[in-house]
Amino acid sequence: MAEIALPSTSYEILELQRKSLTGGRASLPVAPPRDGVLRREASGIGGLLGRAPAMEELFRRLEKASHSHSPVLIEGETGAGKRLTACTLHAMGPGAAGPFVAVDAASLEGRQGNVLSALLSQGQERGGTLFIDEVAELPAEAQRELWRLLEAVRRRPPGLSPRGAVRIVCSTSRDLRAEVERGTLRDDLHSRLRSFVLPVPSLRERRDDLPLLAERFLAELAPVYGKRIPGISPAALALLLAHGWEGNVRELRNEIERAVLLTPDGAEVEPRALSPDLLPTGAASAGLAAASLKQRSRALEKKMLAETLGRNRWNVAATARELGISRVGLSKKLRSLDLKRPPRVPRG
Repeated sequence: MAEIALPSTSYEILELQRKSLTGGRASLPVAPPRDGVLRREASGIGGLLGRAPAMEELFRRLEKASHSHSPVLIEGETGAGKRLTACTLHAMGPGAAGPFVAVDAASLEGRQGNVLSALLSQGQERGGTLFIDEVAELPAEAQRELWRLLEAVRRRPPGLSPRGAVRIVCSTSRDLRAEVERGTLRDDLHSRLRSFVLPVPSLRERRDDLPLLAERFLAELAPVYGKRIPGISPAALALLLAHGWEGNVRELRNEIERAVLLTPDGAEVEPRALSPDLLPTGAASAGLAAASLKQRSRALEKKMLAETLGRNRWNVAATARELGISRVGLSKKLRSLDLKRPPRVPRG
């Protein structure tokens, strides 16, 4: 179970969340709002960037949801930005002075007692948010407990108690109706979860936002590696725009980090710094994916994947979520790179 207690101001919450997206490293310095309140800007809200119609709709719903403590369900594909959306909602809402407590639903398997109630109680004095990631993976007992908590919120009288001031926010990348039909999710819980839904669009649904996101990631990541990279060349940007982005914004960020590593200091990101999967057919003959680059790319990809697996103790499901790809896709990648778990060293 993962528990995150964030700082008390909205600005600090968004900064910490953005740092978590860059592996805990420092992100771009952003001046905090003078009054500590997040508001809509030309490029988005807080760490959520976008100008596409689907993002405009998300921002409108966020602003509407921010005025209450009502439970919220955030829907979207893996890597689309559901956790960042939850954190932004927390920072915009009346419970922003309280903690943001996040828990991975699958991690509650085998836990005894009223775990969610215990987490919810952390915000009794200042309000806050309890964020349950991938709610469809909650074990049966935790589903019953969550239903009881949501039912209590629905029936509470006017005048919020300290406990009532804590907002419950859940996320899912699955079709919850299908989970109900399969018998893995309670029907009554599904009904309670859908009282207010925030749909986070996939990157494919807001392809026009890709240049904005890519430039932001580039500006954040280049200083981390001690480089000055002025931008992305038109040819490289065209390849980024043509890609399918199954892993959404998270995959794009990983791609930009890879490009930063392979781009010389002071140069623009060129097609040769991108993954081979992004290059057009025949690019090798055109010199865009020379054998030496492929070898270096493969070695770098293997190294980065091994580090990610190590951080997750070789948990394939957790690693796939962090990388923004499916478990099947990760398994295929491991086989293609011939990457195997190192043998355990016996104790004593």
